[in-house]
Amino acid sequence: MRRRGAVLAAAVVAVALAGCSGGGILAGGTAHGQCEAPTLIVSPETAAPGETVAVTGAGWTVCNDTPNDPSGEAPWREVTVELGQDGASRALGTASIEDGRLDTEVSIPAEARPGFALLVVGRTDATYTVGLTIED
Repeated sequence: MRRRGAVLAAAVVAVALAGCSGGGILAGGTAHGQCEAPTLIVSPETAAPGETVAVTGAGWTVCNDTPNDPSGEAPWREVTVELGQDGASRALGTASIEDGRLDTEVSIPAEARPGFALLVVGRTDATYTVGLTIED
């Protein structure tokens, strides 16, 4: 009887810990906590106005727990790339997404000021950012 109690207690603890991990599949097949956010990389991380930087990323796919598409069904095919600095935003272009990956180049506008800036990539329903230093 004592062994049965220990096994039952261990099972209860295991179930409780599994529930805290956020990594389980709930009834109906809906994923929760399974999907990673898309990656976003800028190279080089420092650029001057007029220079070109590469913007790459992976994981830009449909996932049940990320807002990749308002319907939750169709993958994004294209995203916008903007430069955000001092509360202002400037469109730099668009990037196509193929097989969950994006790869594009954008030019730093002549009006960009030296200092920290963000490249903002996404759509109106979700955006992701990566930092960039603008130099003289």
